Amino acid sequence: VCFMLSVEEKGEVDALSMASNLTRSAILAKLTTLFLAGTAGGKKGQQSERELLEFLVDSRKARRKHARLFE
Repeated sequence: VCFMLSVEEKGEVDALSMASNLTRSAILAKLTTLFLAGTAGGKKGQQSERELLEFLVDSRKARRKHARLFE
C-alpha cells in the first residue's frame, strides 16, 4: 500500500513514529487495518473500533510526552 502524504503530514507521522517507537509503516498499517475492520460492524467491528480508539489515546499520550518532536 502506498500513502501519499504532504511534507507536513510526513513530518507528523515521523515524529509520532519516534515518540511511539513504531515505524512509519507500522503506524499507517495499524490505522488502516483497524479502521477497515471497524467498518465491518458486529462484534469484530466493535472490537476494532475500541482498538482504534485505544491507539488514538496512546498516540496522544506519546505526543504529549515527546512534545518537542512535534515543534
